[in-house]
Amino acid sequence: MNKNLLNSNSLSIASDGVLIKKYFVDPRLLSDLNSEIDTFFAKPSISMPFGVTTLDFSVSRLISPTRISSTNILELALSVFFMVIPKEQQQNYLISEIQINSEKNNPRPLDFHTDSCKGEIRAQIYLRGGGKNSGGFLYMRQTHLMDFNVDHYLDSSMVESFKDQVVDCSGLPGDLIAFDAAGFHGKHVCMSERRTISFTFYPRRNGCTDTIDINTSRISRMVLDNIELFTPDLESEAASGWPKN
Repeated sequence: MNKNLLNSNSLSIASDGVLIKKYFVDPRLLSDLNSEIDTFFAKPSISMPFGVTTLDFSVSRLISPTRISSTNILELALSVFFMVIPKEQQQNYLISEIQINSEKNNPRPLDFHTDSCKGEIRAQIYLRGGGKNSGGFLYMRQTHLMDFNVDHYLDSSMVESFKDQVVDCSGLPGDLIAFDAAGFHGKHVCMSERRTISFTFYPRRNGCTDTIDINTSRISRMVLDNIELFTPDLESEAASGWPKN
């Protein structure tokens, strides 16, 4: 399929492995969120419980994104989850990770690869950047449906084989991209800042025990009513020595 003729409204995770929702975040909310995040990235400190850690020469990460006050990040995670995961499958998934990352001054594109995580769904919202010079996302549609003997990165022959299936998910701040992590994906260079908030939705059947930082001041009625979506196993027994109640 010619990626230039692709109608993004027709994409679905089930059939294509990728989903695009333009203008998912309201511009005013986006502005408030970026203004608050700017204050933390301007003065990074890993000694604070709510600071910034540097991952490599180009990427920095907010340590505890649920402490953001300009919007309820847990509610935003739920809104993305309900948009991305079909209703009949929602009880089979866990919201296992939330990240806010900033990447810039990276002249190297991220080569096509697979994370080999069957059923794992990831979503990211461009807060800044998202273009071809600021980390626009790339996905090879329908590759999540195939079985390949690929450890991680694709070789040049495989990239050539699937070049006509590439969906260029470059976009604008506020756009939401969701994808099946088993499919082949990569991204453009990040010379200008690429700032994203990303979410990982993991199948419960795979035994995921990862949890996110639940900031108790962010437990609204919406979050409380859906708290099981953040909890690996509500029915599991307490650790040995703890009272049953």
